[in-house]
Amino acid sequence: RSVIRDNVLTLEQKQHIFVQIVKGVAFAHRYDIVHRDLKPENILVDDNNHVKVADFGLALVEGEESLTVQTSIVGTPGYMSPEQIRGEKLTPQSDLFSLGVLGYELFTGVNPFLGKDAGATLHNILSPRSRLDHLDAIPHPVAELLSAMLKKNKSERMRSLREALKKMDSLDVSDATTINTDHGGPKTKRMKVWMTVLGFALLAVVIMFSLVFKSTQQMPIDANTALLDGAGKVTATPPLMDEQKQDSVIELPSIKKNESYESVNAELALQNIPGRLLVRCTPWAHVFIDSINIDTTPMEEAAALAPGEYELRLEHPNFPAYMKKIRINPAEELIIAVDLDTLFGYFTCNIFPWGDVYIDGDFKGQTPFAGALAVDPGDHALVVKNQQYGSVEDVFFVARRDTFHYRFNFEQPLGADDSIR
Repeated sequence: RSVIRDNVLTLEQKQHIFVQIVKGVAFAHRYDIVHRDLKPENILVDDNNHVKVADFGLALVEGEESLTVQTSIVGTPGYMSPEQIRGEKLTPQSDLFSLGVLGYELFTGVNPFLGKDAGATLHNILSPRSRLDHLDAIPHPVAELLSAMLKKNKSERMRSLREALKKMDSLDVSDATTINTDHGGPKTKRMKVWMTVLGFALLAVVIMFSLVFKSTQQMPIDANTALLDGAGKVTATPPLMDEQKQDSVIELPSIKKNESYESVNAELALQNIPGRLLVRCTPWAHVFIDSINIDTTPMEEAAALAPGEYELRLEHPNFPAYMKKIRINPAEELIIAVDLDTLFGYFTCNIFPWGDVYIDGDFKGQTPFAGALAVDPGDHALVVKNQQYGSVEDVFFVARRDTFHYRFNFEQPLGADDSIR
């Protein structure tokens, strides 16, 4: 990413880097490994323009479904193939498409499908109408290669990286291996070694920092870094079906005039893209989705959820549970902000000599209390018990953000110190 952003490479250096990337991925394909997340952040380049293909955390080993679900929707939106977005079974051809996007960005500095948000980006990839407007600025052999990689239809796309390597024989430039002109003696070489080690260490820290925080960014803001699998959070993955079941279960909507099957499929695919939920709660709360504890505020990252309706519940030991029905839309982020202090009423009491307090049948503790109790606005049944004097029953009403004060003296129940509302 830094190399692309700095834009200091010559055309020959870019070609040399791209050739190495393709060779690295081709080596993985030789062992039936599909990377599934090829993007600039996962390509490491040293000062001599030597390349390593990194981060096989989402990789799929064909024929070993127990290691990962072949149809899981994972990846980075701006670099996913159309079949990857649709949740179809993946082959090495999916990596070819991602490589095409990566190569296009390497040579032009522009991602050809990047939209204003993740949904727009995925739509651009799925839509047959999207165009590769910058190919004219790329040398013809490279442009021809990238065009063959970026075919939306797998049947039209280049079938393997072996074909790509044959076309790229003329692109591997031997004098493009370095941009560093320092050729000092042993001391300089040792310094370069240590600087390289330090550089990789810093790069590892940056990558780890990016992985921790990138999923907290709203998908509409940064389509390049929004992961679709929740990045380790408890997620609800949309139900996915194999290709045969899709044919018999999914009913395509009627196709209007001038509307293609590809656009209809794009619409269906977008409907299954997970959305995200970010909860902000004051002072703090445990976050439950349909009775499953997914996080505690402040949330470090948004939680990925399949599109649909859920029951959100926030729990804090000093407040009644806050519950709300929410709807998650595809490829959108829903932000819920709750200030618990403003949602409830409050109950205080002065019981002499002491008492066990029950509100609506729930034991709240023995007086004296350290502070006010938060209660739902409305009417409540109150019971105060003392082992020596017995119990007293009462009712009270409290409004939102108001405080109800209750006082009772067991030794003088009918005197001046009787209950006060």
